[in-house]
Amino acid sequence: MISYYDLHCYAYSGKMKTPEYVIQCSSCLLVFVTVGSPLVSCSTTYRTEAHVIEEITSTVWKSLNREFLHVEKNFVGMDRRRASSTCTSTGSWDYEVFLSFKGEDTRYNFTDHLYAALYQKGIRTFRLDEIRGEEVASALFKAIEKSRCILVVLSKYFAHSRWCLDELVKIMECRNQNGKVILPVFYHVDPSDVRKEEGWYGEALAQHESRNIFGHKTQRWRAALREVGNLS
Repeated sequence: MISYYDLHCYAYSGKMKTPEYVIQCSSCLLVFVTVGSPLVSCSTTYRTEAHVIEEITSTVWKSLNREFLHVEKNFVGMDRRRASSTCTSTGSWDYEVFLSFKGEDTRYNFTDHLYAALYQKGIRTFRLDEIRGEEVASALFKAIEKSRCILVVLSKYFAHSRWCLDELVKIMECRNQNGKVILPVFYHVDPSDVRKEEGWYGEALAQHESRNIFGHKTQRWRAALREVGNLS
């Protein structure tokens, strides 16, 4: 049975949106282009998952190039030392992309294929595959800060992981403070469930709150989910 909300991908930077993608079934994809986008016209086509991943990597590539051209334009007329200092403070990146995802949901399928496609395109991408612990939290947040843009794969069990939610809080802080480009991918998830904290996401947050050990963290998680959901 074809479901309307199986995968959405939005590229968002400021008020600019690029194509949104919707997976309808395992064998075909229905691709919607965001109405009113300044970059593309409205059209609907069927594509394979490989084509959708290709479109996402292309969107990432274009977003990175737009950011680079914006920075270069701002450097016109600046002396070399000042430009170098600015690059160090705002444009010294260890990675082009930070890939945030719930491993059990997508590591061995969609996210793995997406990571491979980014790698093949020469896009340096951070992906944490190892079991997470407190000792890696600071390194993880530093990787977010040192990445030019963020791909967040919001899958069914994403909100069940406090690590994923902590990542998302940090990611949205970087967007609000530094204008970092965020590209959310809604994988088998209705964006309104993320935004309104319903469905899988409402269930996950209720479970976190019932444990009564995270305190004010749950409010930050809810705020971050609403914000990333609103990017749709």
